[in-house]
Amino acid sequence: MLCVDEKSQIQALDRTAPVLPLLPGVPARQTHDYLRHGTTNLYAALDVASGQVIAEMTPRQRAEEFRRFLNLIDASVPAHLDVHVVLDNSSTHKTPSIQRWLVRHPRFTLHFTPTYSSWLNLVERWFAELTTKWINRSAHRSVRELVASIRTWITNWNDNPKPFVWHKTADQILDTLAAYCQRTSDSSHWVSSGSTCHIALYGASSSRSGSIVRIRKRRSSPVMNSSPTDQFGTAVVNSPIASSESGGWSR
Repeated sequence: MLCVDEKSQIQALDRTAPVLPLLPGVPARQTHDYLRHGTTNLYAALDVASGQVIAEMTPRQRAEEFRRFLNLIDASVPAHLDVHVVLDNSSTHKTPSIQRWLVRHPRFTLHFTPTYSSWLNLVERWFAELTTKWINRSAHRSVRELVASIRTWITNWNDNPKPFVWHKTADQILDTLAAYCQRTSDSSHWVSSGSTCHIALYGASSSRSGSIVRIRKRRSSPVMNSSPTDQFGTAVVNSPIASSESGGWSR
């Protein structure tokens, strides 16, 4: 099982002064201004079981680059294994060339996350590790320097990979979401224009009848709403089934 995604437009930023490192009692410090030296794109496939990462850097983000990355995955995974890939609904993942590639490689099966829910993909958590612990803490004077830096970090990660593990059960997470929904439903908050909030959870181990929760705020002009139905379209947490027309549903 591989979680696959792209981290696009990673900027090669050079601070106008060197980044000052952490000291006892003193946080890391850096200037607010910087020079931008171009961007690169990172394709990554996270092995859910082992934490190992297959990665490739590309100057562009198209279906062609994604097809080449699939070839890299195909060459990296032992031939006797089936490959299940979790990925988002990007148009580059569904082009005719990708469909033809999948026909030629029947051991690959793609599993798409729900629309607007790509954050469910576990590789996004790995991207956060890369960003907070490496990219944001360093400066790069060129794209080549940035690419070499990221490759070094990935090599070090794969030398001692650590898979991500849930520390709470599905029931505990659902209880937290239910409490959050109750607070926001009763608070009569303003709904800003175009604001959309998605909360989704896949809890196969949950004992509840509903293992998926999603909440969607209507796209509308700012109005004061007091009803949970008006504010969220449909109250999906405590109802056994919600209208699919409103954009929220529960199972």
